[in-house]
Amino acid sequence: MMLTLSIDQELFGSPQEAYEHVGKKRKVSELARKLHRDGVLISKRFTVTLEFQKNGWPHWHLLVESRFVPKHELQDAWGLGHVWFSKRDFDDASHAVNYATKYITKTAKDQDEFWFPDWVLDYPGNVRRFSTSRGLCPPDRRPAKRQPSGKTRPRITRSGRQRSVD
Repeated sequence: MMLTLSIDQELFGSPQEAYEHVGKKRKVSELARKLHRDGVLISKRFTVTLEFQKNGWPHWHLLVESRFVPKHELQDAWGLGHVWFSKRDFDDASHAVNYATKYITKTAKDQDEFWFPDWVLDYPGNVRRFSTSRGLCPPDRRPAKRQPSGKTRPRITRSGRQRSVD
């Protein structure tokens, strides 16, 4: 089942403030955890994709394993804006994930290229547009590449706009 989680713009001073609040408070994963605790979800596994409205405000597409989620319970648990249910039936989990990830590559309806609000382009660091719960994907079996001891690279934080110039 795919749920869309929006933000009530009156609760925050800016889209960036809303995005940071949701991330800092882990609101999406806490929502999934609460719904699972309440017996609404079949498992704790989920996938979430971030998308932006034309006015720059974020909203999230959340895929969960469930047959039914009471709207009032979902609305109360989210508490940050409106929620919608996808009217789409998915053949299987792979079909659902492919559908949700299209939001990562989706362009604005009136443009031929990717569009991001200015606050995203100027954001110091990365804006996480896709995430999964633990256990959704099997662990990578390849050994981790290690840096030789004593050799570390300083972390450089740049905005998306700065990275696109390189």
